[in-house]
Amino acid sequence: MIRNKKVQRTIRWISSSINAAAYVSPQFAGRMAFDVFCRPIGGGINEKNKSFLATAQRHTLKAHGYDVRVYEWPGNGPTVLLAHGWASNSGRWRYWLPALQEAGFRVLALDAPAHGESGSKRFHMLHYAGFIKSVLDHFTVDMAVGHSVGAASLILQQCYTNPPAAIKKLVLMAPPSELKSMTRDYFKIMQYNSRTKKGYEKFFKQKFGFAVNDFSIAGLAHAFPYPALVIHDPDDTVTVFDEGRLIAQALPMGRFMATKNKDHHLYGPDVIEAAVAFLLENR
Repeated sequence: MIRNKKVQRTIRWISSSINAAAYVSPQFAGRMAFDVFCRPIGGGINEKNKSFLATAQRHTLKAHGYDVRVYEWPGNGPTVLLAHGWASNSGRWRYWLPALQEAGFRVLALDAPAHGESGSKRFHMLHYAGFIKSVLDHFTVDMAVGHSVGAASLILQQCYTNPPAAIKKLVLMAPPSELKSMTRDYFKIMQYNSRTKKGYEKFFKQKFGFAVNDFSIAGLAHAFPYPALVIHDPDDTVTVFDEGRLIAQALPMGRFMATKNKDHHLYGPDVIEAAVAFLLENR
């Protein structure tokens, strides 16, 4: 639920404009609604994160013509890639770096499209998957950790956009699965009318070649043949807890870990400890 009055007024203005346009052209309104959906609010780097990211070696790669910012911290062990979620940036991993370095990992982290220091003004999971692919094309990556849509984008990249899988172990934190539930929540927040909704769904299918209701991360996860740990909290107010369990069940070598009182962000030393222990197994 959005409580900020300024944001509420902005949403009402945007939704009323798009809904009005839908009476003239539902498809144009649908394209506008999709554009709004793909524009993240937040994702900038604050001062604390700037200080943390200044300790890394910076790389700039390219994907879809946009800059991809990658941060590297050296280590003598396997390479682990970190993929943050919506409205975040690579600074969220500052709590993780000490444990990963102590375990000997070489650590890479990327900023998603329209987040942090990466390029583009728009974000969606296929776009993010392309950014991840650019990292895998440039670096040898053994394992990966993703949060929220970062986790979902890792599965998407490994199992749909660039099979077969190149990464041999995944930690997926609070991953969403069903695009239809995300879209339903978005429609509810924006209060779109039926014409806008139909225009959105038609535009989406024309753009990507599949329907909103056909897109499922759990439906792709069966194609990832290596060990994966899914971590989710029943108090998550952003992504559906049962969808995390659904993904874990679909993964051939998947495990599921339920946390307590961690909400969506899953901050806490116990989460980091469990994830690092999983990455260290059978090394």
